[in-house]
Amino acid sequence: MDRSIEQISDEWLVLSAQDGSRASLEILLQRWHRPLWARAARLIGDRNAAEDIVQETLVAIVKRLVQLEDPARFRAWAFQIVAHKSRDWIRKQVRERNRDSTAAKEADAEAEPTVQSEPVDQMRDALSRLPSRHREILRLFYHEGFSITEIAEAELIPIGTVKSRLFKAREAAKNTYLKLNES
Repeated sequence: MDRSIEQISDEWLVLSAQDGSRASLEILLQRWHRPLWARAARLIGDRNAAEDIVQETLVAIVKRLVQLEDPARFRAWAFQIVAHKSRDWIRKQVRERNRDSTAAKEADAEAEPTVQSEPVDQMRDALSRLPSRHREILRLFYHEGFSITEIAEAELIPIGTVKSRLFKAREAAKNTYLKLNES
């Protein structure tokens, strides 16, 4: 298994923090603040609330870091915590909306396809049109560099399900891209 210097550094920081090093814990939390915030913002679609979720996540990491048995799993473990906190936030929002009958439902406005000159822009447009579950698994795999095993751990799903979802997300991205380029 090829590990980057960042992964090795994170493992060392986890071990050091588990042994009581406050400095290592602070470095680890600072290093992971932005990626965790980005994940929360993508999951809930609210950049401001994402900061609150990350704070809750960091508190949970501090409280439970000593329980993490394998420091190499830190990244997937931290992403799993932020996903749980994001889901909790979404559930709370749904409960509040249901309780407040005067809240207006958001309308899904279909954006008109735009003509773009660059293939990269066209691919970004195609990806933005995918359901969030497809976008997220593609982002974790290609952008964040998560392995299939790490995605399974972070999303609490079997490895086979990750593979299936990744396949379906790639197919959906390809089909959306092709449809946009037909016109």
